[in-house]
Amino acid sequence: RHTRYGTVTGVQTCALPISFRQVTSRPPKESELRTLSETLAAQQAHFRADPSAAAKLLDMGEKRNREDLNPTDLAAYTMTASLLLNLNEAITRQ
Repeated sequence: RHTRYGTVTGVQTCALPISFRQVTSRPPKESELRTLSETLAAQQAHFRADPSAAAKLLDMGEKRNREDLNPTDLAAYTMTASLLLNLNEAITRQ
């Protein structure tokens, strides 16, 4: 299924511009969206090749993950969200 934002190697990317805007309060530039899409695709490839790494990542924290979510996708989106939250624009400095 394609959205107006398309897919990257089969990875749904419609959540990326929304997430970027929520973190930075601005829409992503084309190059930023491409980087995020490529990162998400690379993370999915990594976790597909090593499902135990996805399980290890998702085992952190107190709250359990929903059983109906694909662990590979959830781990990939978790790492991509971490990248977004660590952008200089997202970090409050005093």
